[in-house]
Amino acid sequence: MSRLQIHEDDLTGKNIANLLREHLENMHEITPPESVHALDIEALRSPDITFFSARDGEELVGCGALKELSSTSGEIKSMR
Repeated sequence: MSRLQIHEDDLTGKNIANLLREHLENMHEITPPESVHALDIEALRSPDITFFSARDGEELVGCGALKELSSTSGEIKSMR
């Protein structure tokens, strides 16, 4: 039995790029344009964003990111 593992990710894996592309496409399909706030892979590489991937064994099952707004606050980004 595998355990879910969550690790900081450097956004270089092909499966991460595919998941994020699918996420953006899905957001544009189901969400009004003014309400799509998902970030693309380049925006997620910003130094104030920490990106994480979730894996069940070797399988990528999700992702999320935290954006630092100040030393005491942040914002959740690109959760899938």
